[in-house]
Amino acid sequence: MKKVIVAALAMMTLGSIAVFAQSGAEIDKLLSTDEVSQALASRFVLPAADILPANATPEASFAAAREKGWLPADAEPDAPIRLSTLSFLIAQSFGMKGGMMYSIAPGPRYAYRELVYLRIIQGVSDPALTVSGERLMRILGRMLDRQGGES
Repeated sequence: MKKVIVAALAMMTLGSIAVFAQSGAEIDKLLSTDEVSQALASRFVLPAADILPANATPEASFAAAREKGWLPADAEPDAPIRLSTLSFLIAQSFGMKGGMMYSIAPGPRYAYRELVYLRIIQGVSDPALTVSGERLMRILGRMLDRQGGES
């Protein structure tokens, strides 16, 4: 009986190590990406906002974001995401209230301006720029810090 329990615990431990290794490899791949696709951005933003589980696929995340109207209707999963589109995806996913203009006309333009104002987007930026994996992680990190500070 003890051998069965030990074997079961060993298998669970090894299984959890494999899950963490996959996540690490996935993050390494993201960090080395020069232009993040809309599907990959959705895959990291929606789970960070607790909308989808952490093991959601990029395809499922993209479909969920487009279905909710957080990505343009004509968005392609493999197309690079623009900073304005990412801003709107993040603002909507995290339920940001935003300033006056974002409250009146929520969209990528005012979401981008709001994230710049809140210093979630820092450095040289333009709403039409594509987003690297490193920049996505920095923006998401700042958003998560902000959300943690409000609770």
